[in-house]
Amino acid sequence: MLCSCTGNQFKVEGKVEGATDSVKLILEESSNGMWIGLDTITVDSDGEFSVSAEAPAYPNIYRLRMGEKAVYFPIDS
Repeated sequence: MLCSCTGNQFKVEGKVEGATDSVKLILEESSNGMWIGLDTITVDSDGEFSVSAEAPAYPNIYRLRMGEKAVYFPIDS
């Protein structure tokens, strides 16, 4: 997974090994101890994905979730 920021957006892209184009990822943002869904991404036939979202005004924790598994990452303004 790779994460980058440009302007007011951040972009996360990567590859889920062994995934098919039926796998869905959910981008979620931490908010007062709860997780808020921001976007749902379907990986392509090679398991690759890319998603962009508005960068937060302050540092925050995000996660990409696939079922019960998740990858957590910070995004700083």
